[in-house]
Amino acid sequence: MKRYGIPVSVVVFLAAIIFPFITSSLHAVESGCVQCHTSDKILKSLHAPKKVDLSEGVG
Repeated sequence: MKRYGIPVSVVVFLAAIIFPFITSSLHAVESGCVQCHTSDKILKSLHAPKKVDLSEGVG
């Protein structure tokens, strides 16, 4: 009788690839990356829109 399943080496390989992504996302939440990049107040304070001079136009 054959045993069907995923080889252990494949599981270890996938875990080695996925683990850093999980830990980095957890670190981003703790360090404030997600908090800063999703805060409207902070994003608006970092962006200064250019002044557009509308006095010279076609018309």
